[in-house]
Amino acid sequence: TLQREQVERLPVQGRNLASVALFTAGVTTPNPSSFNSLKNTGGGRPYVNGQREQGNNFMLDGVDMNDAIDNLVAYQPSPDAVEQVGVETNNYSPELGNVAGAVINMVIKSGTNRVSGNGFYYWRDNELAATPWATNRAGGRKAEFNRKIFGGTVGGPIAQNKVFFFADYQGSRQDAPGFA
Repeated sequence: TLQREQVERLPVQGRNLASVALFTAGVTTPNPSSFNSLKNTGGGRPYVNGQREQGNNFMLDGVDMNDAIDNLVAYQPSPDAVEQVGVETNNYSPELGNVAGAVINMVIKSGTNRVSGNGFYYWRDNELAATPWATNRAGGRKAEFNRKIFGGTVGGPIAQNKVFFFADYQGSRQDAPGFA
């Protein structure tokens, strides 16, 4: 289980928290780049303890968030909106036992008696990247690539000590050859 401070410091490229499972023993993926998708649905899914990627259960606040057709992740919350991420790969309790792979549960933050929030902007530009060795040797040039991920969170009280609100937004733009 990772708490808020740990989630904030994770090196998660593409901001896909399902990749947290890759830091667990017995977990792998044949396609690491699938965790780098900017889509807030689908994205990468790990192979856990020899089970296929469809053998996992993704949960948000204890409720299933799996696509019914191929068990894709129905929603990927922004890491800034997540309070806790739990990854269970075996010996989980009966209420979680409908899969043979992992149970990945994300808990969303809630508002407090104090208004607080954050904003973020991540920018990756081709001008800041090196040309790959083989491309440079052949006299070629590096591929165009530009990625921006931005957003923020805000939470606070509606009625002091009784009712709270929390909202988040994450947007992205990417320019690259062959990107759809």
